[in-house]
Amino acid sequence: MSSAAGSSGITSQIWQRLVRQGDTNSDNNLSKAELDTLKAGFKDNADIEQIIRSFDKDGDQNLSSSELPSSPLDVEMLGPMLDWQEYGKADATTRSEDDKRVVDSLFARADVDGDGFLSKDEMEAESTLRRTRSLEGKSADSDPVYMIRPDADRDHLSPEDFLVGRRIPSDRLKIIPPEKVPAEVREAIQKAAEEWKSSPDYQKPLTAEEQRQKSVDGVLSTPLSAAYISRLLSQLSAAVAKADPANALRSSDEGTKA
Repeated sequence: MSSAAGSSGITSQIWQRLVRQGDTNSDNNLSKAELDTLKAGFKDNADIEQIIRSFDKDGDQNLSSSELPSSPLDVEMLGPMLDWQEYGKADATTRSEDDKRVVDSLFARADVDGDGFLSKDEMEAESTLRRTRSLEGKSADSDPVYMIRPDADRDHLSPEDFLVGRRIPSDRLKIIPPEKVPAEVREAIQKAAEEWKSSPDYQKPLTAEEQRQKSVDGVLSTPLSAAYISRLLSQLSAAVAKADPANALRSSDEGTKA
């Protein structure tokens, strides 16, 4: 089975790393046994046999990075929530209920060991997946921003430790055109900028492409922790169900009967 060595997308590179980490016999594939080893110890209900059946293009009952879907990382990533306009007009009770729904959605996907708390490992997996989603152009102004209370235990976060924020859509920001800024203000800003550039502490800002590459490098260098691997397998399972709902239903029925 061939590998995806030529793939360039961020998601493809992440899956290649997963294959390399789980490939214990170095055959560049993931067998059911190797996938089960990656999955072991977590609450996700990924049906490994179903995943292999759905993506195994050459029928050898193994899975390589070339056979994995190009981008399953956005599958049910953020859960249901009100759109920004409705949230902005909602009363305090409605906002509180919506915030709880968003936090519950966070725990449903990020609490991979099912203990009711989020560890640093689980939060890092969530953060990495959200950054990947953003880098692939799948984030939106309506995506929630999670804030953690200052006195919270970062190793043992409960739902009560989170506050939910909302981004303000860019079309709602009132930005003053440069030509309407008073001349004395423009001059003061220009003078401050020149003084800063001549400071020994000044560092030339990164270009947009350099900033993006730095973010990509950060995602790709993130260790494939146990929580992260569990999230990848769960999302792969969700991608299977989305691609073939009938097959997912049959698999679920067979599991119930068994």
